[in-house]
Amino acid sequence: MDTPPNPPELAAEQPRRPCLGWCLLSLLLGIGGSLGAFFLLSASSSASSTKEGATVIAHPSQVVLASVSFSTKDEVRALDGEGRPWVVVDDKLQAELSATFYGPYYAFVRVAESGLEVGMLRTAGGVNFIRRGVGSSDALGVAGDRLALDGDWAALASVASDTVSLCLKAEESWAMTGVTATVTPARGGGCESLALGSGLLAVGNGQGQVTVFDVETQELLVELSAPAEVTEGTRVVALAFSEDGTEIAAALESHLVVWSLEKEEVTLHAPIDGSPLTAVACGKGLYLVGDSAGAVTVYGAGNSGEHELYFPYAAEPPLRPLSAVKSIAITGWRFAWCVNDQLFVFDVATLPIRIKKGSKTYTMPR
Repeated sequence: MDTPPNPPELAAEQPRRPCLGWCLLSLLLGIGGSLGAFFLLSASSSASSTKEGATVIAHPSQVVLASVSFSTKDEVRALDGEGRPWVVVDDKLQAELSATFYGPYYAFVRVAESGLEVGMLRTAGGVNFIRRGVGSSDALGVAGDRLALDGDWAALASVASDTVSLCLKAEESWAMTGVTATVTPARGGGCESLALGSGLLAVGNGQGQVTVFDVETQELLVELSAPAEVTEGTRVVALAFSEDGTEIAAALESHLVVWSLEKEEVTLHAPIDGSPLTAVACGKGLYLVGDSAGAVTVYGAGNSGEHELYFPYAAEPPLRPLSAVKSIAITGWRFAWCVNDQLFVFDVATLPIRIKKGSKTYTMPR
C-alpha cells in the first residue's frame, strides 16, 4: 500500500465570538488527486432543552457529528465526520481547528481522540493525526477499520483479522511505519471493537468475548465472556473502560455487559430493548449505551449497591433525521452523546430514576 506523505501543519483558531456564515481561508497544496485544502471555521448554533433536562446543541450547518468528549477542564468537545474539532462555548458549537483533505487518500471511515490528539482513519488505509489548538499533522501507514487512542498509544485492527497493531508515539511524532507490536487474542472471532485506557488494551470479538492486554508489555491479562444466557446478537460492537480502569463495559447488539477486571466477573448484565446498540460509555458507577435509532439507556448504582435503570431516553424530534448514537462521553456525573448533527449534554443530578419491574417502569424522584 502506498502511503501519502504527512499533510503540512495546520493553523489553530483561537476561540472567538460566533458569527453568521463561514469564515473561509483556503490554502491549496499539492497537485492532482492529492490536493489538500485547510480552512478555519466559525459558526453560530442554537441550544434547546429536553423534558429530562438535557441541553441540546444543534450544529448550525447540520454537519454530522462523529465523536464527543470532555476536556481536562470538563469542556464539551466534538468531532465531525471529517475529523474537524469543535468545542462548546456558551451552549454553542464553535470550530476550534478544521482540516479537510481532498483526494483518494483522504476519505475517513472513523475518527477517535485522546486529550489533544485527533486520529482520522482513512478508507484507503492509515491514520492522519492533528492536535487540537496546535494543528500539527502526522500520519501512520497502518491498515485497519477499527481505531482507538489513549495518550501516546494508538491501536488499529481490521474486523476480518484477529490481529491488533499497537503504535507508540515517540518524540512528539507518529512514526510512518507505526507498528510497535502486535497482539492476537487466542480465541479469534475477529476484532469487532477496540478500547484503550489506563495502560490497557481491550479487544471485542463476534462471540461476546473480550480480551484485555497490557499495552506496554502486550501481556495477556484477562479473557472475559458474556453471560451464558446471551445466545444471540453476541457481536461486541463497542467497548469502554471505566474512568479508574477497574471495569470494562461492552455493548453487544442488544445487551449491556460490565465486567470487574479485578474479579474477572460480570457485575452488570442488562438486555436493552429497541434497535441494535452502537455505542457505550463507562463511568464510576454509571453505564450508558446508545442505539442505531438515537436512543440512550443509562444505568447507575443505587444506594443498595444494585444497579438501577436511571432512564431510557427515546430519540424524538428535532433529530434530523433519526440516526445512530455515534459516541458517548462521561466526566464525573455529567455525560454527553451525539446523534447526527445534535449534541446532548446531561447532568445526572437532574435525572429521574426509573425502576423497571416486568413490563412496567416506575419513576422515582431524585
